[in-house]
Amino acid sequence: MDRRTQKSIFLYLIFTHWTIGVRSSCQCIGYKPLIINAKDSQFHASSTHNTAPSAIKSTAQAWRPRREQSSWARIDLLENTLIGGTVTWGNRDANRNYYVTSYCIKYRRDGSQTWIPHSDANGSRVVFKANQNRQQAVLNDIKGNIFARYVRLYPVKFNGYPALRWELLGCVKYILPYSSPDFNPATAACGITSEHCIHATNARIRLNYKGLITQSRAANLVLSGKLLSCNNISMTIGIETGMIGCAVVYGMCEMAAEDDKCHVACQLNDRQVAQPFNLLLMINGDYDMELCTVQADLSPWKPGRSVIGDWDSFLHTISHAEIV
Repeated sequence: MDRRTQKSIFLYLIFTHWTIGVRSSCQCIGYKPLIINAKDSQFHASSTHNTAPSAIKSTAQAWRPRREQSSWARIDLLENTLIGGTVTWGNRDANRNYYVTSYCIKYRRDGSQTWIPHSDANGSRVVFKANQNRQQAVLNDIKGNIFARYVRLYPVKFNGYPALRWELLGCVKYILPYSSPDFNPATAACGITSEHCIHATNARIRLNYKGLITQSRAANLVLSGKLLSCNNISMTIGIETGMIGCAVVYGMCEMAAEDDKCHVACQLNDRQVAQPFNLLLMINGDYDMELCTVQADLSPWKPGRSVIGDWDSFLHTISHAEIV
């Protein structure tokens, strides 16, 4: 962020003294493994070779398809779930040095018959870089998260044979935003999508997120809705940086409109990385204005691919929203 955008706004604490909970597009700060405790009936596969589909669990031997090409394994999570990460291991048997080096995933929501490929911002299929040996756990961040009941994994490249164990990391702990009393809260669902939008009261929407955490130097958000003006005149989004007297100081975020959505980038200082921070969102506009989703990239692990050294310690960390 350059000096021209490094401005601050002073807001008296009365804005946050009178707050009520709002079930809006809340943000995830805690995750748990979804596959390890699934029942055998929740697993399916295109084929198996001397194993059951449930052998894909991290504690099992490994799933191996009968054919090397065009194979897939599927998990039914029983309900739509917000998923932020995918983890793979190779074959457990030391006599068979098999592991998958890259794969892609598709997902399907409850009530839908359409399988959606996980894609990047340009619409291109995401191919995850997976394992380089059979023992290590390799985590891949799912940028933007997915919201689904069914998830399929398709091996793309492999060493020896496409054998692997698999885990998905699903959201179990959310932070709800708060607003001032003049705000009319909607009943939108937690997660990446909302069935109901937040309606403006007195041509204004104001939300305050407390205790967000990210390991990155930036917090990126995407806002969508009706009649939202994505500019620094109508929209104020900032991260709390300190206090001067009785006023809270916020460092302002950058924003740009793209594809009928508002893309926001908020820079964090060194003291805020991996520590809880507060974010303020205020929108002024038309009386018919609505805010439908606030998607934030705040995964409690490094973006992209990373190797997990201590699996049990990692699970404890992400369940408490601490940063590894």
